[in-house]
Amino acid sequence: MIKNGDEVAGSTLLGGVKVLGSGSGRMMAGGVAKLAFGGVRESPLKPRQLAVVALTAEDFLLLNFKHGAIHPIATGVLARIPRAEVAGAEVPRSISMNRMTVAFIDGSVWNFEVTKPNAGKARAIAELIGPMPAD
Repeated sequence: MIKNGDEVAGSTLLGGVKVLGSGSGRMMAGGVAKLAFGGVRESPLKPRQLAVVALTAEDFLLLNFKHGAIHPIATGVLARIPRAEVAGAEVPRSISMNRMTVAFIDGSVWNFEVTKPNAGKARAIAELIGPMPAD
């Protein structure tokens, strides 16, 4: 649960999870050609910066938040991308820190770090987005 999330997003949140910026974005196959045309987006998160990855029916969001007593409290939108531009997501299983990877139709990929306690929420978001496209 993300307090104030619906108001900040301007729509009902389907889910959200706290993430850390990993600072290790990459390009999928075919992305280099799109980079030449300026179509590749970069994650607004700096390495180790905290944010919330959230979904509405229409958008993929990165939200700023402050720590509440139990749940994060959304304070602003860092990025809003139409869900139609999100190609897929995955959260492979890991022993300690999990990595959430979100791919976009322009060939860019954003990587986030997810703590073990939040891995289930991250996998639920990835499932709502859909599987990663084949390279």
